[in-house]
Formats: sequence, structure tokens, C-alpha cells
Amino acid sequence: MKILLLGNYPPDRQESMLRFADLLQQQLLTRGHQVRRSSPQRLLGRGPAGIQKWLGYGDKYLVFPLQLRRALGWCDLVHICDHSNAVYTPYLQDIPHVVTCNDLLAIRSARGEFTENPTRWTGRILQRLILNGLNQAQWVACISHHTRQDLMRLGSLPP
Repeated sequence: MKILLLGNYPPDRQESMLRFADLLQQQLLTRGHQVRRSSPQRLLGRGPAGIQKWLGYGDKYLVFPLQLRRALGWCDLVHICDHSNAVYTPYLQDIPHVVTCNDLLAIRSARGEFTENPTRWTGRILQRLILNGLNQAQWVACISHHTRQDLMRLGSLPP
């Protein structure tokens, strides 16, 4: 099977998610699958230090979807390695795909469940987009029963 793994934006330095994608790729290759990885690359986000974060959103949400469309012609299955990238599921509706969901803490925080950790309005918008992406996923693999319960409570996916 030809599997495309969607990883995280390297400048975000989400080390655990980068390691997860590495391990997943290694294990899939040892099982005889063909594997490619794709992730947003720093193009716009090379600007001045004060606005790199905002330009990085351009890399992730404007540039990468165009690159993703080209990569989809190769694969049989797409695996989004981190649920924070579920925003890409609308581009995957014509191809089998799965999202690994690690936890919904940021989504819960954006919904006001953790008053000690307030989320700004931009963060609330982003977390809403992530949850909408999860709701559009064909399959979601939750890493724990608690994460699954949170997704069933907050999302609109069938069990």
C-alpha cells in the first residue's frame, strides 16, 4: 500500500509529533508499505522574527494545501499523524484517510473548560477549525479511551 504521512510544520518544533511520524514511517516500511511524508515547509515563515508565527500560518494553511493536492495522486491512504493537522481533511474527501488524535486539551481549553488556561480569540478559531476537520475525517484513531470520550462529547463523529 502507498501511504502518505502528513506531519507537522518543522518550525513549530513539536518534537513528540515529529518522532511519532518517524516511528510510524519506520514501522510501515518494515511491513512492506511504500511511505512518503509531507508537511508544510517554511517558505513565507522566513520573515522578521516578530511575524514569523503569522507568516507560518500562510505556509500551513495557504501554501501547503496546494502542495498536498499534488501529493495525493501517488497514495492509496493518507495518515494525518497529529490531529492538529485535521484542518487538511476537507482536501482528503476523495481518498481514504485516518487522523491520529492524541488529546483534545487545546480544543477543550478553547471552549473554556480550563479557566486557568484562557485561549485568545485566534486560538479559539484555530481549535474550532481543528475540531471541524476531525468531524470530517473518515477515520480517527484515538490514543486513549479518555480521548475517544472527549471526541464523542465535543465532536459529531459516529462512534
